[in-house]
Amino acid sequence: MKKILASTILAAGVLTTAAQAEVKVGLGVDVFNTYSNPAATSGPGLGDTLGSTPVVRVPVTFGAWRVEPRIAYISGSTNNDNIKTTDTASFLALGIGGYYKLANEKNYNMFVGGHIDSYGLTLNSGVSGAKDTEVSGLQVGAVVGVEYFMVENVFSLSSELGYAYTSTSVDPGSPAKTIDSTQIHPITSVTFRYYF
Repeated sequence: MKKILASTILAAGVLTTAAQAEVKVGLGVDVFNTYSNPAATSGPGLGDTLGSTPVVRVPVTFGAWRVEPRIAYISGSTNNDNIKTTDTASFLALGIGGYYKLANEKNYNMFVGGHIDSYGLTLNSGVSGAKDTEVSGLQVGAVVGVEYFMVENVFSLSSELGYAYTSTSVDPGSPAKTIDSTQIHPITSVTFRYYF
């Protein structure tokens, strides 16, 4: 009963803050990140081909809170001259983050928060008759960060770091069996945001 009451009070506080605060919407792009990209360890050369994963964010702020849906997509290929095939890979992730400002100064703010992302990766070896390898997973992370406004409340550069729990399932196609794994690893990102 105490947990229900505490949750209700917290939810009422967040909704009251949201109703009273000015809502701002923006667009953000990661210029660097260590987003969990399973292609980096899924095949020869594919991690180098895909590299850092581009992430586009849509920050929605109200008062001290920010909700941020995000999408990541990248695809690429690499040639295997020895066996005259081309490996291809495509990666897609959808997620959402929630953040709370700990300090809100004129030109910067500090925040804490977390995110949850679902991702999928398809790998094709280019070998005739070979089945695609399908990788899917879920990532939950907690971060702390700083956002610096180069133009007050309009254009910002932020950096965040934290840890994420990632659960991955690799299906190499029959007759091989699906391989499941989990890991906890550090995550970082540097993001430009523009608020309308």
